[in-house]
Amino acid sequence: MLMIRNSTRSLVALTAIAACSFMATAQDSRKSTQRAKDEAAIRENVRKMEEGWNTKNGTLFAEPFAEDADGVPIGGRAFKGHDVIEKAHWELFKTVFKDSTITLQVRQLRFLRPDVALVQIHNHNKWQQGEAKGEHNSTITLVMTREVGGWEIASFQNTLIGAPSFQQK
Repeated sequence: MLMIRNSTRSLVALTAIAACSFMATAQDSRKSTQRAKDEAAIRENVRKMEEGWNTKNGTLFAEPFAEDADGVPIGGRAFKGHDVIEKAHWELFKTVFKDSTITLQVRQLRFLRPDVALVQIHNHNKWQQGEAKGEHNSTITLVMTREVGGWEIASFQNTLIGAPSFQQK
């Protein structure tokens, strides 16, 4: 009788250990799946910025930004708010950048917490307006947060790499 009881206890203990291991594996799998979904959503926001710029659509460019987003573009003038970002880009697309194209490449995507990500992007901007040609590279740093409606850009910093090159034909 004592042997049966010990065997039953051992079987129960082994079953509990196996169940815990299975639950931990399932939880890791769910975390991995959620992480992949989060990364895809963040990359989609970067793609929207690129498409918004390349189609000269200030609304699309600003779509990923939070209502209270803030940031600093290359020129160093700080801005605050989604509506300001949208309007500023509609105006910017009327300037030397009206014929420009950008290529955005995510270089680093790091989760500071499950709902906060730091994203570093390499930006290559080419433009031609009349006889003036130019291009520059910059590093864009985004702080993104996961909100009820999805991932949003909370903060934006665009830092020029070196001096822009200007050429005259």
